[in-house]
Amino acid sequence: MLLVSEIPGATFDSSIDPALAESLTSPISEGMTVEPTECTKLVDISAKLASVPTALAQISDQSLSASISLSKQSSLYDELTGASDGCGDVTVTADGNAVARNELEAQNLPPEAMDFLKDMDLKSTFSVHTRPWDPQLSSSPQKVTAEESYGEGTVAGVKTNVTSYRIIGIVNGVVIAVSTVPTPSADHIRMGEAGLTIENPEISQEAKDAAKARAIEIFDAQAQKVRAAK
Repeated sequence: MLLVSEIPGATFDSSIDPALAESLTSPISEGMTVEPTECTKLVDISAKLASVPTALAQISDQSLSASISLSKQSSLYDELTGASDGCGDVTVTADGNAVARNELEAQNLPPEAMDFLKDMDLKSTFSVHTRPWDPQLSSSPQKVTAEESYGEGTVAGVKTNVTSYRIIGIVNGVVIAVSTVPTPSADHIRMGEAGLTIENPEISQEAKDAAKARAIEIFDAQAQKVRAAK
């Protein structure tokens, strides 16, 4: 029942790596440390969401990615929508060096092949804030909750910002979760003599508005497809 090519300008692919699905369905995913500690539940919920049927799309003309997840377990709705209770403001850290080392070790590479990681700073730290927003849906789901997550921090020593929009609803007993993530304009990415650099990677208001509009469009289209399948 997942969307494929029903949305103009977006083709959804369901044959995806679970780790990629998790990173795009939620701003907080496995391998991250969350403070306060009671908000570690956000990591568990992200993993659960990524474990259900999910499809992703890259919408290049609007510099955003989108994901759809479906589940017939209606209890997932309450788990997802209740996860942010008391966790509207959290600090998230991730050790990219450790992740990269684990990935390389899994390939049975010799220790000397991983020495280059010693000089790389792949750590990231973000303050993430989650707030409700009110999408104007035409699909009239039985239940619906929408959240905007935004944050600021550093990735590998580069100051950056993150924003994502999520709509979670129930249509004909099916839980639909849609996420859209706007990305910085390519104008901020430079390839120079020192390699790839990111200059002031701000996400424009236009990109944020487009991500919201796409989230609404995708949710309504997925709701229509769920109803047509009954």
